[in-house]
Amino acid sequence: MPRGRIAHVLLHLGIIIPGSIFIEAPFPVREARAGPPPLIGQLREVHSPRTRTVSFVHVVRNRAGAPLEEVEIAVAVPPSDERQTIHGVRFQPEPERTTSDPWEQRTAHFRIGRIPPGCEAEVRMTALVTLRESEWRITERDVGNLEEVPDAIARQYLRDGENYDLGVARIR
Repeated sequence: MPRGRIAHVLLHLGIIIPGSIFIEAPFPVREARAGPPPLIGQLREVHSPRTRTVSFVHVVRNRAGAPLEEVEIAVAVPPSDERQTIHGVRFQPEPERTTSDPWEQRTAHFRIGRIPPGCEAEVRMTALVTLRESEWRITERDVGNLEEVPDAIARQYLRDGENYDLGVARIR
């Protein structure tokens, strides 16, 4: 029997892109946690913020002749940041669990027990989001050298691993 594959839906690493939104009517939502601290440089808002309801749907269609068993789907949960404020996120169905990676990217995990041949299953995420078009102005004053990066930030964001793979000759 074929087993389902993990479908990683990144939503551009959890960032909702204004040009790719589907707008629906407002809905009741859960409160989201606050976003990360501001980045280096000067932030300039280009247009007034717009609040929208954004929907994302991930569909798994079984076109095989046998059922798919234990299908896993992972959906990145968008964080609040300088470009967007997430007022709440709702999933249908509810996720089995939510995890967070070392970079604090939250991911909702879903498990679909069985999808018969010719059938499909879907996971829907709906978020109430305030979007801001903005641009950063980073000057030489804003940029330092590697020795000036605080240890805690260097350990979290500058370590080698699956994101960098600096041990691979092609990457170096």
